[in-house]
Amino acid sequence: MFTIFEIREKARQTIHHTDGIYQVAAIPVILSVIVQLFSASRNSLVGLTPEDIASPGYLFSTSLFPFFYGLLLGLLQLSVLWTLFQVTKNIKQATSFKDCISIFSHKDFGKVFKTYILKSFLLFLWGLIFYLGLGLIIGSTTVTATIILSTGSTDPNLLPQDLLALLGILLISGIFLTIIGLAIYIPQIYAYSQVEFILFEQLEREEYTGAFSIIKASRKLMKGYKFKRFVLDLSFIGWFALIVITFGLAGLYVWPYHYLAQSYFHEGILDDQAQKMNYVYE
Repeated sequence: MFTIFEIREKARQTIHHTDGIYQVAAIPVILSVIVQLFSASRNSLVGLTPEDIASPGYLFSTSLFPFFYGLLLGLLQLSVLWTLFQVTKNIKQATSFKDCISIFSHKDFGKVFKTYILKSFLLFLWGLIFYLGLGLIIGSTTVTATIILSTGSTDPNLLPQDLLALLGILLISGIFLTIIGLAIYIPQIYAYSQVEFILFEQLEREEYTGAFSIIKASRKLMKGYKFKRFVLDLSFIGWFALIVITFGLAGLYVWPYHYLAQSYFHEGILDDQAQKMNYVYE
């Protein structure tokens, strides 16, 4: 049985012995920094009128743009994960800046994209309650902020009482749904966490079985390992905080470290399964 300490130690050793490891996540890190700076300036309600908030341009920058950005960033991160998977399998001994976009030129990119989209869509369905709750929280707070801006007063007694009561109910409902949604959503995130690695292995063997089949295999493989994978991610919480503090720049080190740990976690599961099979046959 593998331990989280062993997984992280393997990841650190791989970082130390892989040339160009700090270049591999450069494009997604730089992109995320630029988008964060842009979003910070666009999302500020200071100086905005209700007409500005309701404008198509503002709605695009706060809704549609994050969707397309998230899709692009997800594919770039998938490319980084694919590269580091090859490193853990000793297929690659060094990485470079161009590996950030290597997935786009992969001969089986269509299969990769189809599997990625299906996984994302199914996880979106699992997270609907969470997203609904989050939407209620954001919506109620945004409307409240708009009312305050339009009236120029923060005194509750001077604001529409019926509307404030409704917004309060929506906020409380949103918090409740968000908590329930997370309880449903998080286990599914970890149940689907091996999809990419199973996909990569099948593409290496040229035995692609289809997106649904890979997702089913991931759910089966993660039985009994979801909490352990959660603990692995939890052990990186300090590193994730560092990414936030540095506006994403620490991702040059943290993302390769985390992705390598994920890849070695997958290997650990496979080794465990092999040992169990040997025990049964003995």
